[in-house]
Amino acid sequence: ADDYVALPLRPAEFRERVGALLRRAYPERFGSVSFDVGPYRFDTHRQIVMLRGQPVALSGTQYRLASLFFSNIGRVMSRDHIFAMVWGREFGEFTRTSDSHVSRLRLLLEIEPQNE
Repeated sequence: ADDYVALPLRPAEFRERVGALLRRAYPERFGSVSFDVGPYRFDTHRQIVMLRGQPVALSGTQYRLASLFFSNIGRVMSRDHIFAMVWGREFGEFTRTSDSHVSRLRLLLEIEPQNE
């Protein structure tokens, strides 16, 4: 372990420590303020997604979900993991919340074969 976290755990401090570890482990992905995937550009500081140079209006939750998916292309993620990463908590019962958000996100980001 690189670091020791004292209890009681403070969520804000924990998030910052994890962020620092991620930036060190994956500097190409977490060290920059933006990243590109095909015609999409993600500005991580302003939480803006651009599609072919045009901004796409996304809510904070939609941005977090899109950023999670686009920064993990090719990786399989469970519903529980997605829920924890986007909503910041685990969800013990079955819900279609993430499905609804993904469906809306696909429309907003125009996810179609020509955009891949």
